[in-house]
Amino acid sequence: MNVWYLVCRTDSLTYTIAKALSIGGHDVSVWVVNPNLDHGLSQGIHTCLRETPRVRLVARDDTALPAAIDRLVIQVFPRPQESLLHLDALARRARRITLISAGDRNRSWPAAMNQQWMELRSLGLGVSRVDHVLYKDGFYPCDLLGTFKSRH
Repeated sequence: MNVWYLVCRTDSLTYTIAKALSIGGHDVSVWVVNPNLDHGLSQGIHTCLRETPRVRLVARDDTALPAAIDRLVIQVFPRPQESLLHLDALARRARRITLISAGDRNRSWPAAMNQQWMELRSLGLGVSRVDHVLYKDGFYPCDLLGTFKSRH
């Protein structure tokens, strides 16, 4: 399965998920929206990602995208608005989407619902292909994404 992973900048969660997918036998392409955002703080993680079999970092270049993506993983945080900037180019090619939401228990319930609404709006028609929603810091018992998607 070809997996593309959209992040604003890489972090330990990016590495953990990419490594797990590669161990599971998947080819993972990590599309970094803003690699210079952290002023080199992610260099260690970039090195670990480059050394992981079946994982590659991809420059932001629409011509590098395949015609179809089997699974798109979207990591919305740590910068939600910037993470969603390149969403359209990848989401329209994706057969299935996993969303790692920033609308989790790290925010107040109203702020989390607002964030989830923003994420859904950004996904547009691609929201129908979201089949899993992940939350780094847990989910609220009642939330917007949980009403129609599998939560983990």
